[in-house]
Amino acid sequence: MNWQNDRQPSDKLPSSSIPRTREEFEEFAADVERADLEGTLDYCRELVGAEVVNKLLAGDDMDAELQHLDSKRRYAAICIAMSNHELTTTLLDRCIQLARSDKDKDVRDMAIGMLGRIEGKLTAKVVPFLLDLILNDSEDLEIRLTAYRSLVYVSGAVSKVKIPAVLARSVHDIDWEWVESWRAGT
Repeated sequence: MNWQNDRQPSDKLPSSSIPRTREEFEEFAADVERADLEGTLDYCRELVGAEVVNKLLAGDDMDAELQHLDSKRRYAAICIAMSNHELTTTLLDRCIQLARSDKDKDVRDMAIGMLGRIEGKLTAKVVPFLLDLILNDSEDLEIRLTAYRSLVYVSGAVSKVKIPAVLARSVHDIDWEWVESWRAGT
């Protein structure tokens, strides 16, 4: 199953000119984040229906949805849980569990991607997990690349890696020196 690749870029992205000042950039970034969230919610509504999305937004039965038999419901639940709810240790543990071992590759990929949004003291739990995925040669390439992107974002090193993480398409695009520096520090 590869239904995630059917997702189209959001048509709700801001159409303003290129930001030139820090304030313009911050406003643009906030607009992009709002458009991304709306696009994600729209996509989740297409996958599982408005009723399920509304239930998830309200936080009803979140844990049950994260363990649902339907992979599309797990996918929608992880998107909404990590984007719209206060991050708890329980939610982070569930996200790591899905990222580690979900049967559906798209769910795993989304959960790993969402780990890149973690901030503060919870990053200490995320970084070793992401490093293990990146360094695991037997892991799927897309999973490794998503883990790399998430590590770059969670570490705040977007401007420090040799090739922008979003452009990484092969293991050769990974800044291995930077990854090794993280491994040495953990």
